[in-house]
Amino acid sequence: MKPVPLELGGKSSTVISADADVSRAVPGAAAAVFFNSGQICTVGSRLLIDAAVYEEVIAGGRAGSLQPG
Repeated sequence: MKPVPLELGGKSSTVISADADVSRAVPGAAAAVFFNSGQICTVGSRLLIDAAVYEEVIAGGRAGSLQPG
């Protein structure tokens, strides 16, 4: 990774890099937005995905990693 300044508009980002374990990252990213009902400052309301794993992450999200209840 290369350090760069980013203005994210006060949004807390979840970053999934190319070397991430996608099978663990997708459910974690999906749960991050609902943790504490969004009432804390660290809600993962943005998802930044490396292009190398983008399709795999999107496919994993469609597989239904969240269950009702």
